[in-house]
Amino acid sequence: MAGFYSLASWSLNWTSKWYMWAFLVAIAGFGYLAVKSHRVSAGADWFRDQDQFVKTYELTWVEVSGYAGGWNLGLRDTQDNKIDTTLSRVQTNNELWDLVYNGIRHSVANGAQTTPDAVKRLKLWDVVRLRDERAADQ
Repeated sequence: MAGFYSLASWSLNWTSKWYMWAFLVAIAGFGYLAVKSHRVSAGADWFRDQDQFVKTYELTWVEVSGYAGGWNLGLRDTQDNKIDTTLSRVQTNNELWDLVYNGIRHSVANGAQTTPDAVKRLKLWDVVRLRDERAADQ
């Protein structure tokens, strides 16, 4: 906005006005709070996104579905707890993604249902193949 105002007026006179600085600081503060307010966390066997929570080693459903800006990750566990979040949000933090992904692989190997997009996007081919072979042997 400051850049637009400077270009429109062809001057930097706005920098001498205190209320313009106060406005810029307020906008930056609100932007910071909006970004920092979204909390995602994971432990050895759980994953939390805001107020949603699942046990990652007890998943019954793993879904990846596309939307205009990327991919959604949907998880459901044996207690019917559900999470629906963006895949990029979880994968941004490598340590968090490692915890969640290991739980997903374990759950899929133990019978969690998956969608074709989940198998493709999460590279679960080997786990699904082994799970299906084991089920066929029983």
